[in-house]
Parts: sequence; C-alpha cells; structure tokens
Amino acid sequence: MTQFVPDVAFVSREQRDSLSREERQEPPFAPLIVVEVRSPSDRIVLRAAKIERYLATGSVLVLDVDPEKRTIAAHSADGVSNFSESQLFRRRVAPWLVFAVKYVFADLDD
Repeated sequence: MTQFVPDVAFVSREQRDSLSREERQEPPFAPLIVVEVRSPSDRIVLRAAKIERYLATGSVLVLDVDPEKRTIAAHSADGVSNFSESQLFRRRVAPWLVFAVKYVFADLDD
C-alpha cells in the first residue's frame, strides 16, 4: 500500500501522548487533520486518492489548499465545503479551528 505524507498534519495531544518516541516520527494512524497544498505538478487523480485514503483511515478533515485560486476545499465525512478568501473557515468536525481564509494566503502578496 502506498504511503502518503501530508504537507501539514495535526495530531491531537491524546493521540500524540499514546505514542512511543519512535512512533512519533511516523505515527501508525492517520492524522486528525491533514493539509495538502496544491502545486503546478499535482495530478488530480493522486490528490483525490490521498483525500479518500486520509478520510478512510481516520482523518476527520482534509484541507485541499489551492494557492493559485486562493481557495480551500474542506473534505470530511459530511462532504466538501469550499472557502474563498472572503470567508471565515469553520467546520463542525473541528469546531475549535476557526480562521479568516485570507490570512492563509497573505504571504503570497509580499
């Protein structure tokens, strides 16, 4: 089975504390939240496979970040929600994760 490594991963404190020092380098489970940042060389089929695998193996939220369009597609078991720069990010599966989407892309203007 192909192993995927996300661009950014969030593991809860409870998940992290259950791991040995060695397991923390490569946890034996999917992260709670995954962030994938698109690049020009990305393939749509591979990106879709990654998102599907993360959700199937325990991730509750996968963020597909598109710097070119400045959008975030938030994938969860509830479906997909799309966010643009003018919106506030908020999803029920991670109620503590709230942010203005425009700040994700702020450094692109520098």
